[in-house]
Amino acid sequence: MQSTKEYLGKLINLEFYNYSEDDELKVFYNGLVVFEKNGKTTTDLLEIAHAIVEEQLDYNDLYGFYRMVIVEKSQSKIIFFGDNSGSQRFFFDKQTGCFSDSLLALIKLNKRRALPNYSAIYQMLSYGGIFTDDTLVEGLFRTDSEKVYSLKDGEIKEETKKLNSLTLDEGKTLHDVMRILMQGIDTEHTCAVCTGGTDSRTILAHLASLGFYPELIITGHKDNPDIKVADKIAEALHVSLTIKDPGIKEPDWIEKGFLFSDGLYDVVLSYRHLKKIEWAVNKGFKFEFGGVGGEFYKNVYARPFRDKLLFKRVKMKDAFQILFEDRMSRLSWLGENVSETGEQVKQEILSIIQNFEESGNLHVMNRVGNRILQNKYSLICNNAASKGLCKVDPLMDRDCIAKVSKKNPLNLTMNIWQRKEVNEYCKLLSDIETDQGYSCTVQRLKLELERVKKLVFFISRIAARLRKRVGLSFKSSEPRYWDRDYVTAKQSELFRISLERCRQLGIIKKDVTGDMIANKYVGSIILIGMLFTE
Repeated sequence: MQSTKEYLGKLINLEFYNYSEDDELKVFYNGLVVFEKNGKTTTDLLEIAHAIVEEQLDYNDLYGFYRMVIVEKSQSKIIFFGDNSGSQRFFFDKQTGCFSDSLLALIKLNKRRALPNYSAIYQMLSYGGIFTDDTLVEGLFRTDSEKVYSLKDGEIKEETKKLNSLTLDEGKTLHDVMRILMQGIDTEHTCAVCTGGTDSRTILAHLASLGFYPELIITGHKDNPDIKVADKIAEALHVSLTIKDPGIKEPDWIEKGFLFSDGLYDVVLSYRHLKKIEWAVNKGFKFEFGGVGGEFYKNVYARPFRDKLLFKRVKMKDAFQILFEDRMSRLSWLGENVSETGEQVKQEILSIIQNFEESGNLHVMNRVGNRILQNKYSLICNNAASKGLCKVDPLMDRDCIAKVSKKNPLNLTMNIWQRKEVNEYCKLLSDIETDQGYSCTVQRLKLELERVKKLVFFISRIAARLRKRVGLSFKSSEPRYWDRDYVTAKQSELFRISLERCRQLGIIKKDVTGDMIANKYVGSIILIGMLFTE
């Protein structure tokens, strides 16, 4: 086996890691780490590392968004793991005993041909994310947020962190969690995302209550309604707002999007995040607060009335049917190598969900929903961004998730949870309308009027679908602002090359043309094609 120094040097971009060392240990971490126990906090890396090595640390008390590597000098043993929220991961190959903080780097390190993982590709294309711990590359895996890993003598072993159950733990409030996180934040080098919705606004409300008013950033095309909302929020907080327009592109923007995606997600979406991260890094920011994870607090996963779950205990098959089968796209253009993995994927997901069954109505939905949150929303961009900037998303914290998972889903409609948080911690933001035209008010009359407004909106959506079904709807030929990037990418030579590569690999059918691929799949097709281009 190579020495640990050689091994780490090849695997980790050490310039982005904090480092501490004593006679027994070397410790590297990327991001934000805070240990809190009984009201006492520490950011002493060696103290935390020694407790881990001596098996005296309760991972439930470790907060933050990070990757950590501990080298035990006497045993030539390496311990590595990511944060409890699943925000940052490592990638590893059990067969060769290699691991890395980058999927693309791990592919190069292995010096063997990358082969497609068809079941992971099936999940990405039909569902929009990979629920299992697979990657798009056969034999390469992502670390699980609930496990810690060790490497010795070329063998990787995994153990559970013994994290509290999301449905049994009492959890901490968002404000308590943010107060803990602020112990490790360098406020001088910290910015925050501001969008037109309620999630980033909730985080900004808490930051304001803690006396911190960071510079704001938003990514959006000039006609994106989020920008007007963000302007009003910035004006109310008396802070500056920077707008990065992803419509302004470099000639090699797709290649840059691919590299920044690290082989994990849609290259078009990746480029948007890249421009934001470049701005932040050039400004000297090291941390960025954001609202990733807000879906869990809006009752996205458990909808009792719609899914007829109000008076029944949810089983794993119910959760799979509602959260996967009912939401998977039936893509007629999928190639045989991908489509034939459908049953395999179903069994893999069911085996994971089976471990989530606990007493209490809707708990399975909440557990599954959290894993979707980790693997579909958070990991896709946070992992790649972490090399230059630590994305701090408190709504992803397990304690916050645990606190909300016990609430009746009916009490989370109309963003009620976010509304209450904004009103309690920064009321001046509550009357600023969101991108959907709603406020964050908790005033009963106004809230009821907004409920009616939303009901009218849903009725109009249903009517539009019915008109489309009978051929009476008119569809504008002008793409919406987000779609323009995909239209541009679809016209590129790289899309043509990626499409052909996907045909060769049996990912799409031989007779499928680019016109048959909807815009929202273009970034993923390019990702897969570039990843497996020889």
